[in-house]
Amino acid sequence: MSSTDLADDDTRSGTRPHLVARGRVGPALAEAALEFQRGHPALPPLDVLDICLRGHAGRLADFGAHLVPGAPFAQLVCDAFGGRGTPWALVLSRFAERYHLLA
Repeated sequence: MSSTDLADDDTRSGTRPHLVARGRVGPALAEAALEFQRGHPALPPLDVLDICLRGHAGRLADFGAHLVPGAPFAQLVCDAFGGRGTPWALVLSRFAERYHLLA
């Protein structure tokens, strides 16, 4: 069994992935968000992140290599919080503020 399990957290709609995590949560959240996005390609990036990160807390550093520009999760975050041409520091600041992540 992996260090993180996905389970359905919304019994009414069956759409919100919930993580039961042991250890660093950031990488598991990043992977869950990417998986959720693949299953719901029409959903806007901000909605994907809102659904997957709601109720979780942590630090930006917890996401590790997932928040390095060019990584798939980093692209999802960029699409949600700025798009092309937005300075990466501003994207990260918006991401951290919305999900109450510590620097």
